[in-house]
Amino acid sequence: MGNKFLGRSKELVDIARFIASKQHFVIRGPHRFGKTSLIKQALMNVSTPIFAIELRCISKIDDVAMELVSFARSYSSKLFDMEHFNDLPGCAKLSEAIKYANSVAEEMGNTFIIVIDDIQEIERMPCEVYSANTLFFTLLSCKNLVSVYVGSSYWSEVFIENEKSPLFGRLPVIDVKGFDPSEIAMSAQMLFNKREITFALNVNLMDTIDRIGAHPANTIAVLRELYYICLELDAKVVTEDMLNKAETRAYELMLPYLERCLYEIKGRRHHFDVIQAYATVGRSEMKGAALNQVNKCLMEMGYIGNVAHGSYVIYDNFLAKLAKECATPIYSKNFEDQSLVQLQFARWLQHKTQQEQELAARAYVLGKKHIKAYAEYQGIDLSTSDKSEQLIGFYIKKSGGYERYHSLFDTRSGNGGALHPYSDSRAEEILNDLKQLHDTKETFYVIAWV
Repeated sequence: MGNKFLGRSKELVDIARFIASKQHFVIRGPHRFGKTSLIKQALMNVSTPIFAIELRCISKIDDVAMELVSFARSYSSKLFDMEHFNDLPGCAKLSEAIKYANSVAEEMGNTFIIVIDDIQEIERMPCEVYSANTLFFTLLSCKNLVSVYVGSSYWSEVFIENEKSPLFGRLPVIDVKGFDPSEIAMSAQMLFNKREITFALNVNLMDTIDRIGAHPANTIAVLRELYYICLELDAKVVTEDMLNKAETRAYELMLPYLERCLYEIKGRRHHFDVIQAYATVGRSEMKGAALNQVNKCLMEMGYIGNVAHGSYVIYDNFLAKLAKECATPIYSKNFEDQSLVQLQFARWLQHKTQQEQELAARAYVLGKKHIKAYAEYQGIDLSTSDKSEQLIGFYIKKSGGYERYHSLFDTRSGNGGALHPYSDSRAEEILNDLKQLHDTKETFYVIAWV
């Protein structure tokens, strides 16, 4: 599949039209729906100079101003008073940078395209309201600049499409939604056909795309894995089993990211309960202002959308699938504190027998005992807030039996899991304990938050 861009034909036409007419516009959509890829594809063959910046990589408004000035100066020998510029406060500095870029473009007899990605991040910057107003209204007043704002659906609803917003009605919005299953299925089949790979008659690619919610990132991941499977098997015909395997592999590849998402959600009160409720039964038992606040926050985080009054949907079907997997009896029975560890355990345990589940739960408790002993040995106070979330784990790697043993790792220093003296002295004891608890035919690992 390579880096071939798929779908979005209508959106590409709209962007080309806005650029040609020098119209400022907004691209909005959920996280990982391909907004950045879309604007990159649309501007790939545009000859107009492009300034692009990702606000999530910027800590303050001054940095945006400095980047823009550097960009404009690369196109002009026009004098610029940097000393005066550096003395300005952040918002005034941004306004000055925008006006300077406009003057350079005017001098060239050209237009600059200004792409601001993750525009919602401007809210976390100092003097956020004034910064946002300065950015928008100064850009909109410049005839030689075309600004493109790429951001979350929630941000657009609040700042662009809200009737009370000063920007209401001033910027057209391109809404990036899930893929059109028929369009993406046809495009994918054409790409496979170019590589002399066809689909069996009983294979319905569109159904698979529908099943994963036509989520752009997940759809592309499934198609990529499907192509890799074809290469691995030297297959020229895609079967149903191959398609199912591709979906499974894509999901497994996404798991580290999805687990981080759930861990972020779990860091906020009641948020994980609401997400899990939406994933399992489609609604939450929580009511009133508390639920409204959680829904608002989850929308700001980009995980859910309001599809109707009081009705919400999880954008990422893979995320919903993982949240469902965490709703298991063994999950709620054996692990009181919900953390990333329990999410991993729950997924692993649901495919095990009851006896294996009990052994795993005992091993988890045993692991915490050894980790606490290790903390005491190292003089780590686990009760303090800055130490309470230090991840210390121990692993058993198996290859034809217990060939190699990796004991306690301390990832606090970012040293990639270097062994500590405590590990060597206690390795045999921990190994013997675990041998009593677990069948050596399988790889087993325990990670504990302490």
